[in-house]
Amino acid sequence: MKKILFLTEANSEIGMGHIYQSIALAENLQEFDIYFAFPDFTIIPDIIKNATSNNISFYHNILNIEAIVNNLKPDFVFYNFRNFPEGINKFLFFDKKIKTIVYDDIGGIELACNLLVNYTFSKKQKKYSFYSSKEETYFFSGADFFPLRKEFYGIKKYNETTKIITIFMGGSDRSNVSDKIADDILNHFGNKFSINIIAGKANKNIQSLRTKYLKNENVKIFENISNIAEVFSKSYIVINPGGSAMYELAFLGIPVIILWEDEHEKELAQDFNNKGFSQTAGQCETYKTNDLYKNIEFLSDKKNRERQKMAGMQLVDGKKGLTKIKKYLSAE
Repeated sequence: MKKILFLTEANSEIGMGHIYQSIALAENLQEFDIYFAFPDFTIIPDIIKNATSNNISFYHNILNIEAIVNNLKPDFVFYNFRNFPEGINKFLFFDKKIKTIVYDDIGGIELACNLLVNYTFSKKQKKYSFYSSKEETYFFSGADFFPLRKEFYGIKKYNETTKIITIFMGGSDRSNVSDKIADDILNHFGNKFSINIIAGKANKNIQSLRTKYLKNENVKIFENISNIAEVFSKSYIVINPGGSAMYELAFLGIPVIILWEDEHEKELAQDFNNKGFSQTAGQCETYKTNDLYKNIEFLSDKKNRERQKMAGMQLVDGKKGLTKIKKYLSAE
């Protein structure tokens, strides 16, 4: 059986999107032996174990990459990073001659690979420089290549009867705004909506959220959950910074309001808006409350919600891209 080594990262600064995308790919490649290596971030093995039933082996320090590949002898290396490790990439591609697949959603990096996958809509985020021959590099592009975890398949899509607004500001909520958003909604709408706050394992503010809403029956805190698809599916609206969860929400047809955090998320928000699948209320630390309220009221209209639902479900298929990737791997 051929071996795939996933190199990826997750931390409180960049969130958990890269690791969850890698898990999604690993789950759907059961015909391969799967291994992970990552920088020394101790919660990653627990995240992988909680998120999938697949048997996956771990290497904890990517700095020992030469020893790892000498021992493992992988047939393929998958990269999924915010901070792309160019030195390791060149070493494994040129010196070790390992078939290389890069998953990326930002662009602007220099790389060497056999297959480059960019699942975004933005043309700005698809500009690359190549150490390898560009003519010999395959390029898969578009939202169909976003990897969905198995929990999203078969989940009941979009529950119109709920009045729950779910706040999921990424796996870390680096800007620490989840409670501000919740308070703004409760102060304006009263008991019209219940609030779910999803706090990932990299969220440093979990204890303060627990304490603040301990006696508030309208607010529920979800910590380190393994069933995020189910929580999403029971939501009336989800508020998100515009990260990788947007593709999962589009697949489910859940209306979204974006409060973006980083510049690349701002660009992605505009792309989703143009596709008819989101509303944007501004930057998460500086948004105007009236803009948030207007977006919630807009999405409370059934026709607006239905349009956004259908637009999202047409954007992300979840299987076409995976089939092409499997075909590529099988041919190598």
